[in-house]
Amino acid sequence: MNTFRPATLLPFFGAVSALLIPAAAMALTINVSPGVSSATIQTDLNSIGAAGGGTLNFASGTYAITSTESIGSNTTVNGAGSGKTILQGPSTGYTWPILQVNGNGLENVTIQQLTVDGNISSSWANNTSNPYVNQSGILWTCSTYLGSGNCDVNNVEVKNCSVGMSAANIDGITVYYCAVHDCGMWVRASLWQHDLYFNACSYVTINDSNFYDSWEGSGIHLDTTTGNGTNWIVENCGWIANNAELGINIQSGVPNVTISNNYISGNGFGAVYDSNTTAWDGLGYTTAAGGLITGNTSLNNKGYGIHVWAGSGSITNNTATGNGLGNYLIGGSWTESNNN
Repeated sequence: MNTFRPATLLPFFGAVSALLIPAAAMALTINVSPGVSSATIQTDLNSIGAAGGGTLNFASGTYAITSTESIGSNTTVNGAGSGKTILQGPSTGYTWPILQVNGNGLENVTIQQLTVDGNISSSWANNTSNPYVNQSGILWTCSTYLGSGNCDVNNVEVKNCSVGMSAANIDGITVYYCAVHDCGMWVRASLWQHDLYFNACSYVTINDSNFYDSWEGSGIHLDTTTGNGTNWIVENCGWIANNAELGINIQSGVPNVTISNNYISGNGFGAVYDSNTTAWDGLGYTTAAGGLITGNTSLNNKGYGIHVWAGSGSITNNTATGNGLGNYLIGGSWTESNNN
């Protein structure tokens, strides 16, 4: 079913007949073009949700987003391509996400082929009185641990945000062929935001994506402050580089993490971290059981190339050179083989 604005009411007979069509055939498709209001975009997303799912297609162009666009289950948000369809936040301070999947029981959400531009100037990055605290480009979250899931983001660029991508309590989220950059702000003492920050999620896969030039945070920060989270994969990311804090930071005892075949370079040089050596590493891994770190290249980071604090697992076939504090610092009972 395709809907173009303005929508018209179905005749009564058509509406009754529609009830007889199988649910899979009822997916609603709505096409929008530049000039449509942010409120209308939300109305269209609500219509797709009410239909049980479907696709919102954005044509090429820039869309002024003036309030959060909330996405429901079984929904695809589809642009004309990264850099072609641009969802842009306001030029003045705001604290809300541009796109969000927020609530328990939300499933099967895809965001693809577009750019999310938070429209924040990097001049705010070191200012703790900035008016953008907790603003995010894309937010996935629910209040119940693993209460929502099966979310994909594909060929999406996120830039100029307080935090680029943020997720909490999601069971199954995949980030692939994405670029997240020029995000991450100093929120308050000992709290920074990042290009990507996921907390208490399970079955997270991040692959073939780039995370770079975070103003005050890490490229990738995976955390489990609630003690939950398992089965994370970060692989084949070709440019995790020039972030103010770590390239990849994994905290709080996450089991079964695989970090493989990533290129990590030039991280940890943010001025706010002059005395915080733990923020300088290319890859920092607090503690884990059953982890695998393999095939990564970690070069010219301010701290250690690969720094593992505790736990157990395998570190193999990595290359680390030119790092400021040393190339490897491995604690716990990890096994090491075939590293340079």
